Amino acid sequence: MIKNKSNVHCDGAYYRGTKRITLYLPNHNSINRLIYTAIHEYTHHLMDKWVGHKIEFWEKFFELLEIAERKGLYKCNINNNEKLKKITTIIKHNNLVKDKKISKKDLRIIFKIILKLCEEIDINFQYYTVKYLEMEWYKKKNASLAYTNLVLRYAAYGIDNDDFLHEFFNNYDTNKET
Repeated sequence: MIKNKSNVHCDGAYYRGTKRITLYLPNHNSINRLIYTAIHEYTHHLMDKWVGHKIEFWEKFFELLEIAERKGLYKCNINNNEKLKKITTIIKHNNLVKDKKISKKDLRIIFKIILKLCEEIDINFQYYTVKYLEMEWYKKKNASLAYTNLVLRYAAYGIDNDDFLHEFFNNYDTNKET
């Protein structure tokens, strides 16, 4: 069911008793976001025996997102933004997140920048962290809390600072000329 009213608490909902999915249309500013929410709620339907967001839920959800991408129904492509592509390459090449080689302060600023860049090209930050940075926050005991603590907390603070980004590129970019 699609409702033409907003919901301040959620973008969509799955009701186990009636096996009904509700999407709140005004909460979505693009088809891509609507598809993401629809797949999220459909995953709840498929994983009916598991209430909440456990590891099995997230694994199935990300699998469905990948299928939707392959079929052209959902888009999560960083190639549409050179800055995001470069930041991602640097983070992965240097194992900055996995090996904790970057300070929490710097990570906070980088994630804030990444969040803004993801919003600009209409890709979901949560899925970006899994697909491109290979973060496995969803495998923690309480995945939703882990995501909030490890990712959104960093993205919510800090200063979007071009000087910081320039220094970040200079410190970590392996393709720079010497």
